[in-house]
Amino acid sequence: MKTLNMEEIHEVALGILKKIDEITAKLDLQYFLAYGTLIGAVRDHGFIPWDDDVDIMMFRKDYDIFAEYCISHEKEISPYRLCSLKTNPDYPHMIDRLCDSRYPIRVKNEVPCGQGVFVDIYPLDGMGSDLKALQPVIKKCHRLADRDFWSTRVHFEIPGKWYRTPDKFIRYCLAKYRGKEYYEKQLAVMGELFDFEDSKYIGVITWGTDMMYFDKRLFGRAIRMQFQDFQAPVPVGYDRILKKLYGDYKKLPPQKKRRAQHHYLAYKK
Repeated sequence: MKTLNMEEIHEVALGILKKIDEITAKLDLQYFLAYGTLIGAVRDHGFIPWDDDVDIMMFRKDYDIFAEYCISHEKEISPYRLCSLKTNPDYPHMIDRLCDSRYPIRVKNEVPCGQGVFVDIYPLDGMGSDLKALQPVIKKCHRLADRDFWSTRVHFEIPGKWYRTPDKFIRYCLAKYRGKEYYEKQLAVMGELFDFEDSKYIGVITWGTDMMYFDKRLFGRAIRMQFQDFQAPVPVGYDRILKKLYGDYKKLPPQKKRRAQHHYLAYKK
C-alpha cells in the first residue's frame, strides 16, 4: 500500500470534514472547528502545514444524534464510518472519529481497530457554574484519562524524562490491571455530573487532557470562516477560546515544535 504524505492526509481529512458538514446540515446539528484546526482557520485560512488531523467539537446532544445517524446509515455514508466504543469495544478513545475507510492508518503502540484517516469529534458537556466545585472534578478527569491512555497501550514506553520512568511504569501496570473498560465507565460518569442546560461552563470533560472550561456563551452561535476551499463553522468566541488554550496563538511556534502530534502512518488501499 502507498504511504500518504501530509498534503494527501490533508486532502482526505478535508473530504471527511465536508461529509460532516453535509450530515450536520441535513440533521440541523451544530459543530465547531476546534484546537489546531481552529487556529488554522483563523490564522492560516486552512490547515496548519504540520497538523495531521482535523478537530471539531459538538454539544453532547448533537454529538449523540450524529453518532447514531452514522451508525444506522453506515452503508449510505460509506466509505466514511464512525469509529467509537459503540462500533468497536477495542477502540481506544473516549471521543468518536469519523474515518475514511479507503485510507487505513497504523498507530504507534496501539492495537489496530480498523481506523482510517480521521476527524476527531469532541463532545462538549456541561461543567456546572461553580468553579470551586469544578476543580476536583477536573483533577479526577485528568487522572482517569491518564490511566485510560496507559490501559490502551500495547507496551510500556520509556518517557522522555528518564527519571519519571518508575512513576509512569507503576501507572501503566495499574492501568493494565484494571483495564480500559473500568476507566471508560468512570469517565462516562464524569460526563453526566452536570446538566448542560443549567451549566454556565462547558468543556470536553470525558477527554481529560488539556482540560479547560469555557463560558458557554463563547459557543452561543457559529460563524463561518474560510478553511481551505470552503466555509467552516467556528464558535463566535473563537479568539477568547484560543487565547485561553494557547496564549498568543497567532505567533508561530518554534521550528522544533512544528511537527505532527499523532504517531501514525496512513495508507491508500
